Amino acid sequence: MKLSVCILTFNSDQTLGQLLAQVMKLEQEVIVVDSGSSDKTLEILAGYEDRIHVSCRPYKCHSDQMNHATSLASNDWVLCLDSDELPSDSFIKAVQNIIEDPGQYPRGRVGRIRRNWFVLGKKVHAMYPCSSPDFVVRLYDRTICRFNDSVVDDKVIGFDEDFVIEGWVDHHTFETEAAMARKLDAYVRRVKANGNERRSWLKAAGSATAAFWKWYFVKKAFLDGGVGLKTAKYAARYSFLKYRA
Repeated sequence: MKLSVCILTFNSDQTLGQLLAQVMKLEQEVIVVDSGSSDKTLEILAGYEDRIHVSCRPYKCHSDQMNHATSLASNDWVLCLDSDELPSDSFIKAVQNIIEDPGQYPRGRVGRIRRNWFVLGKKVHAMYPCSSPDFVVRLYDRTICRFNDSVVDDKVIGFDEDFVIEGWVDHHTFETEAAMARKLDAYVRRVKANGNERRSWLKAAGSATAAFWKWYFVKKAFLDGGVGLKTAKYAARYSFLKYRA
């Protein structure tokens, strides 16, 4: 099997070097789509000039950007990663085994990654809208599968069956509280631009209260100490702003 690894970057210099060091072990095509980095991301990519295909493109939403990245791939099978998703050695070995033994992977079968979430440097039990770990489809045949058009909480569609790839991927999201605030603002703007939600102050208050209870207690964020309280407040604030009149 020939594979193309598709990576999205934006101001990713904190994690990009670690990610590239891992995916380069696969010795497969690597496609990177950057959405306007102003840190050292492009400098890091330049160090792999002969081994990586880099494209720059404005960001609309994750699904749109990832579908564009896979459209640039030379191979049908793609492994899609964000620049803050760091594969374990066992995950890389499992993908290598898949590449070497493609017979058990028909076109309609897809691979899910076990993704552990880290927020503000701490491994957490949940980060809205996901429990941790979550299991998202990231290995698939791009000729029959694609990301849907959802502006938030997008996912891969078009497959018949799935399996979980051995190993895990550590998702180091939100290194700072400012990053959390920026992502929250971006999510709310995209959801409101979509215009499908009924809004009222009463619904906003009720939804925020329910979200905090769910993410802090049901999803066990309380086990994550101060970071868990911040993630629960994030969920509540998102729900409030989403439905606010």
